Amino acid sequence: MRREKGAMCTPVLQFTNCRILRGRKLLREDLWVRGGRILDPERLFFEERLVADEQRDCGGCILAPGFIDVQINGVHLEGPFISREKRGAHPEAHLRSFEANAFHDVLATYGPLDNVRIVTLAPELGRSHEVIQALTARGICVSLGHSVANLRAAEEAVQSGATFITHLFNAMLPFHHRDPGIVGLLTSDRLPPGRHIFYGMISDGMHTNPAALRIAHRAHPQGLVLVTDAVPALGLGNGRHTLGQQEVEVDGLTAYVAGTKTLSGSIAPMDVCIRHFLQATGFPGGEHWECGQGPTHRKFTAGDEDSKQADGLEPRVTGTEATAPKRRAFTPYEPWPGACGIAGLGRLQCRVGPGGCVSAPRPAAGTGEAQGDPGLWG
Repeated sequence: MRREKGAMCTPVLQFTNCRILRGRKLLREDLWVRGGRILDPERLFFEERLVADEQRDCGGCILAPGFIDVQINGVHLEGPFISREKRGAHPEAHLRSFEANAFHDVLATYGPLDNVRIVTLAPELGRSHEVIQALTARGICVSLGHSVANLRAAEEAVQSGATFITHLFNAMLPFHHRDPGIVGLLTSDRLPPGRHIFYGMISDGMHTNPAALRIAHRAHPQGLVLVTDAVPALGLGNGRHTLGQQEVEVDGLTAYVAGTKTLSGSIAPMDVCIRHFLQATGFPGGEHWECGQGPTHRKFTAGDEDSKQADGLEPRVTGTEATAPKRRAFTPYEPWPGACGIAGLGRLQCRVGPGGCVSAPRPAAGTGEAQGDPGLWG
């Protein structure tokens, strides 16, 4: 098969010996890429009559849509409108409540909301329902967290427009059989028709016991979103680091407010969280990958498309061994470093599709790096 000059001269890469996430299942298929775009191999072969210029053996790794935590999809404002009792690492001096003009308090605190995608608040605060309605009317997701709300207050918040739970089980009332609190939203029968509740869980092995992961996922698997809750100290090693005006002490995968045993966030990147979730729950195939990207994508990204048709779709791809402890980031444009232990196939320019992502820059010409792109963890 001969190649015409021009646009079709862009090399075609074929990734072989891999498993691909499709429809919550891991299928043994090849992946074909040209110029940062995933191709339909049948169309490539029968219509363009081309074969791959280069084959790359993935060594049995999983190829999945890119993790959503390596993009900036907007700002998540967590606090200061939260419970003093469940403030976690938030300094008490900065906490606020809503006054007579509740939404004005939000604007006075945050400023313009143009780039805000999520606001976490405690629904038991007075006038919180006014704020929830005003935020959702602007297309901002309201999440419930750092709260002592009982189940009824949480249900009323969802009826006002809240759709998410921040860090399930953390910084909220513990589950109780008479009043399960915010946790009870996972199985509540008092949610508005058609309203789905999503919930984030920090699956780093520190914030949430494996049994709690299993309980939540079995109760409401469609709503689970794995999050890192990573702080700026991620990747910097053990010792003292800065988080806002606080010092945090990092020890392994744990970060505490210095001098205390209060968790101040996580030091585990997303691939570690997904591996821990898989090991803790034993859920098969693509379910653990979907929890790391699919629900999050559908909830927080714009311009969703229902189709995963490959030809013309421009996702960023992640390749990983489910239990590989080592990771390195690279793009399809640089030399293939070998299969084992690979966790990042780097960034392809992104369009959207369920489980995919919204945008990521193309690599600069002649380099393996994306312009303005901090890259994946290596």
